Amino acid sequence: LKQAGIRVRVDDRSDLRPGWKFNEYEMRGVPVRLEIGPRDMENGVCVLVSRITGEKKVVQQANLVEEVQTMLDQVQKEMFDRAKQFMSDHFYSVDTLEEMKSSMEQQRGFTLAGWCGSEACESKVKEETGATSRN
Repeated sequence: LKQAGIRVRVDDRSDLRPGWKFNEYEMRGVPVRLEIGPRDMENGVCVLVSRITGEKKVVQQANLVEEVQTMLDQVQKEMFDRAKQFMSDHFYSVDTLEEMKSSMEQQRGFTLAGWCGSEACESKVKEETGATSRN
């Protein structure tokens, strides 16, 4: 995997149970977990687990690099699609400061609003709505 340019971390701590380790790396955002034990080594297989779907896939060790790359690509696509959908679902357009205040009170998200370019206007919007400019 390292030779293929994939970052790898082996957690061989014997004082922790596998479930604790799985949770730790999920919380850290590791996209794909590879599980391999003594029987897996004997049989020439390992288990890949997607962080996004939780899908477990038994793969041949000979095909490991291709399978990991495929799963990484799938995780990336799913995360991007979720983020894009979240942005789309939480994107609002307003024409006035009053509309912006009303929108911000009803739901949080991204608000497209005109801006004259002055810092005074930006400060007023931030003071009255709590919104900060992004672009």
